[in-house]
Amino acid sequence: MSEVPDEILAALPDAARQRLAAAQPAPLGARELRADALSQIAGTPFFARMLATRFQRETVLEAFAAMPLPAPVAAQVAAQRALYPDAYEHAVQSGLVAGALWLAVEPSATRYDVGMLVAAGVLHDLAMLAADPALHDPAQPPLGDAARAQLLAHPQASARLLEPHHVYPRELVRAITEHHERLDGSGYPRGLGGDAISAWGRVLSITEVVSAMFGGGREHPELRLSTLLRMNPGRYDPTLVETVGRWLAPALDAEASAFAAASDPFKRLRALHTALDDAPRPDGLGPRGAAMFDDFHARLGGLQRSLADAGADAAQLGWLAAAAPDARLRAELVLIGREASWQLRMLAQQLQRRFGAAPLPPTLRGWFDRVEALVADA
Repeated sequence: MSEVPDEILAALPDAARQRLAAAQPAPLGARELRADALSQIAGTPFFARMLATRFQRETVLEAFAAMPLPAPVAAQVAAQRALYPDAYEHAVQSGLVAGALWLAVEPSATRYDVGMLVAAGVLHDLAMLAADPALHDPAQPPLGDAARAQLLAHPQASARLLEPHHVYPRELVRAITEHHERLDGSGYPRGLGGDAISAWGRVLSITEVVSAMFGGGREHPELRLSTLLRMNPGRYDPTLVETVGRWLAPALDAEASAFAAASDPFKRLRALHTALDDAPRPDGLGPRGAAMFDDFHARLGGLQRSLADAGADAAQLGWLAAAAPDARLRAELVLIGREASWQLRMLAQQLQRRFGAAPLPPTLRGWFDRVEALVADA
C-alpha cells in the first residue's frame, strides 16, 4: 500500500482506505497478471476463440508476463484487485481483447506493440480506483453531478497517472485518453471522431465495449454484444467490428436457443416506435430551446435509423411477426428492443439535464415517464 501515490490514497473514501490498509496487498507482478489472464482464457469460450492458435495465445500471454509495471502502477493495480475485483477482471479481459485485436488486424504487428496494447487494456481505467464508489456499483441510482464529472474525466486522469512513467510510450497514453471516444463523435471526453482517434485508441474503444459484456456475470454476453454492435453502426472501426463478429459467430445460435425470450418481442418494439413518434417538441422555449430540441430530435432520428439498420423498423415488424421467427431472431429482437429502450432513456436523461432546474413542460414530463416505464419493463 505504501507505493500507492499519496494523491490516490487521499482520494479514496475512508471505508476503502481502511479496507486497503487491512488487506495490505503486495504490489502485483506481471507473472500474476499472466496467470489471471490465462484463467480468463480457460474460463471464457469467447476469449479462447479470439486466441485460437498457440502463437496468438502465447504472444498475448507473454505480453502480460513482460508488462512494464513501475512500483506505483503495480501497487495501484494490486489495490484495484483488492478493492474492486470486478474492475480488475475487466482490466485483465481488456488486455486480452486489445492484444488479440491488434494481432488480428495488423499484419506487421510486433511483440512490442502487442505488449503495449495489452498494457493499455489493463491500465485504461487506473484512475477509477479513486473514483466515487457509486461508479463501481451498477445497482446505484442515477449518478450525481460530481460522480458523472469523475466518469467523464477518468480517461484523461488515467493517462496522467501513466505519463510520468517513461516505459509507456506516447501512443499508449494517447490511446487511454481515447478509450471512450467513438468514430461518430458521440464519445467522451473530447467528442473526437473519425481520423482524430488514433489506431490504438480505436482498438481500446471497442475493447472497452467487448470486455464489459463479459464481466459481472452477464447472461448471454455474446448475443448481447452482437446486438449492441448492430445497434451502434458507425461508432466503432468497421474492421474491428468485423473481427469481433467472426469471434462471436460460432456461439450465437447456441446462446439464442438458450435465451429466455419474451413471449412477444414485438410488443416492446411497437411501444418503442410509438414513443419515438410521440416525442414532444414544446413551443415557446425561444431560439436556444428550439435548437436544443432540434438536436434532440436529430438524435432520436439516429436511433430510428439504427433500428432500421438492425432490421426492426416499424414497417418491418408486421411481416416479421407474421413470419414466426426462429429462436435466434426472436432473441435478437428482444435484445434490440432492450438496447434501443436504454438508448432512448439515455437521450431523455441528457435532455432532462439540459433543462437543469427549470420546470419541465407537462407534455415532456409525461413523455419522460413513458420512457422510464418502457425501460422498467425490459
